[in-house]
Amino acid sequence: MKYASIQLSKAYGDALNSVLPVYNGGMTSSIAEDNYIIIGEIVAVPIPQDSNFYTEYIVNLEVCSKSQSFGKAVNNGYVNQVTAIINADTVLSMTDFTMDNQVIEDIQTLPLLGESDNQYRTIVRVRAYLTEK
Repeated sequence: MKYASIQLSKAYGDALNSVLPVYNGGMTSSIAEDNYIIIGEIVAVPIPQDSNFYTEYIVNLEVCSKSQSFGKAVNNGYVNQVTAIINADTVLSMTDFTMDNQVIEDIQTLPLLGESDNQYRTIVRVRAYLTEK
């Protein structure tokens, strides 16, 4: 079984880059933009099948926005754009894997980082089902 984390992160980055700049986890203190998406934790859950490797991946996408006014509405707008891309049954292109399906598991709004920062964050948790080519 191959692990699709790198290819899956790149595929989501390519698909969501039309909404906001996308960063792959790690150090976020060096991000200059006020609005961005972070591809966070990716968890693989192998599902036994007869002849091929079928795996469920849980991907956390963190939508972040900073705004002095109407910040929650701005963040919700970005979340709506992200979910529209995922709900459109976007088939992500990967070298070693085929995407069979993806669904949004949940959407969770996080508390503000600080009242003075007006930094709004929402986690979109996606379940992606991949088959190894």
